[in-house]
Amino acid sequence: MHKITNIGAVASVTDLRTQIDETIKAAEEDGQGVLIQKNNEPIVVLISIERWRELQSEDEKTSSSS
Repeated sequence: MHKITNIGAVASVTDLRTQIDETIKAAEEDGQGVLIQKNNEPIVVLISIERWRELQSEDEKTSSSS
C-alpha cells in the first residue's frame, strides 16, 4: 500500500461529476493526487498514469528485493 503525501487538490464527488475535465487536468499537470471525498470522507485518490507507473515500478523493485 502506498502513502500519497502530496495531495494537490481536494474535490467532492459532486465536484467530480461537474468538473471531471478540470479534476483530471489537475492530477495530470501537478503530478500530485487529487483526493476525492464523499460526505466529507476521503474515498479515493486520482493520480496521473505517469505517477501510477512510478508507484508500480517502486512496488516491483521492493517485491524483487524481498
